[in-house]
Amino acid sequence: MKATDLFSHRKILPKAVLFDWDNTLVDSWRRTYDILNKTLDYYRRPSLTEIQFLQRPQVSLKDSFPEMFGDDWHEAERIYYRLYEELHLKLLLPLPGAEKLLARLKENNVCMAVVSNKNGNFLRKEVEFLNWRGYFVRVVGSGDVANDKPSPLPAKLALASVGVAPSKDVLFVGDSMIDIQCARNSGCSPIIIGGLQPIKDQSQDLKKFSDCYAFGEYLGLKLRESDSFN
Repeated sequence: MKATDLFSHRKILPKAVLFDWDNTLVDSWRRTYDILNKTLDYYRRPSLTEIQFLQRPQVSLKDSFPEMFGDDWHEAERIYYRLYEELHLKLLLPLPGAEKLLARLKENNVCMAVVSNKNGNFLRKEVEFLNWRGYFVRVVGSGDVANDKPSPLPAKLALASVGVAPSKDVLFVGDSMIDIQCARNSGCSPIIIGGLQPIKDQSQDLKKFSDCYAFGEYLGLKLRESDSFN
């Protein structure tokens, strides 16, 4: 897919880009998978297989733990975050092309923000750890507004900070159906990069890319030395 589709055969960059975090810009699912199973083990509950984990909706803990742990969910959340605090910066790796994509967008004066269902405090620590804070006008995580994705509230908070109104010229980039729903709920254009599970949605408003390099090519950004466009 070329960089001449969404923007009518001109290399016009979006007004703003909202990025999901986990498994969109950084590789994190195995660490999260291990920590969740350790929490389940504490309560002597069956561990999840990788397939079961990958098939779970990517909602925030405060939305998923009440169903998983019932009345114990607040304590389970504390246990999970205690384990997460010990491990979350270890092996935190950017996905291929992610930093180059962010750098090129910034060079072209595209406003960017992060909208994630990860706990906001941990999310901001990870952004700082990678020295990526300078790329984003706002970093919005779980708990920063009343409702998490797919609610439009996190995206609207991020866009208010960016100073851009929701529109189809704003791209919401993620890896899951939750991100697609949030994009549509907030009036933005949904983009999928990679993803832990196949996205069956074939709607015309949705664009899918294998990785950050492919998305960068679509936008007409040179991420590789071999790229010949601007």
